[in-house]
Amino acid sequence: VDTDNESLDDLVTASNNALSASSHNFNIPNDDDFIAEASYAIPAPTSLDNSVTTIQGTQTIRRIIIEFCCGENSLIGQRAPDDCLVFRLTEKDDVLSKSCTAYIHRILETYKGLPILLWGSLPCTAGSQWNNYNLAHASTTALIANEQQQALFYRMFNAFKLAAKTVNKFNGDIAFELPRYCSYWKGHDLREWLRSMGMNSVDFDGCALGLVDDDG
Repeated sequence: VDTDNESLDDLVTASNNALSASSHNFNIPNDDDFIAEASYAIPAPTSLDNSVTTIQGTQTIRRIIIEFCCGENSLIGQRAPDDCLVFRLTEKDDVLSKSCTAYIHRILETYKGLPILLWGSLPCTAGSQWNNYNLAHASTTALIANEQQQALFYRMFNAFKLAAKTVNKFNGDIAFELPRYCSYWKGHDLREWLRSMGMNSVDFDGCALGLVDDDG
């Protein structure tokens, strides 16, 4: 490993300083922005059968999925049946913000009594097998970037735990996804949280469920 003659303590200090400086890059909306966005983003039921009007038209909602940290065009959102309303929490929502936490709570309050699933799929680059291989040949800059990615993952994981705790109070279900051999599965905090939540571990291959690339 090329550390440019820097000690591990120096490397960690530099990484922490870099992370602290980068923390200002997160887009945290103010309360006015949140109120405007939330009033648009949560279509409220208009009758006892949970009929709501969305961009797609009027539909009867029987269950809710909250995707914690996903893309604008996530497959879950695309393939959910008509009676399932999916709320995507993407990068622009900033899952680390208080506004996003309040947004989740408003969703839960609005659809209280319906089956709700919180699905977490956090960025895992710094825990991937390829990343572990690359670290053996990494420069100081790359090592600092890796430290930043790991720190960001755990900040987002703490935010997910808070969301999961809230969903659990509303009798919702929790799912947390990472690649099978991701090193984050070995982390003490993650294992203890899974145990405390009484969650079961399930391994599966995406191709067995029809998940393939553009070439099939």
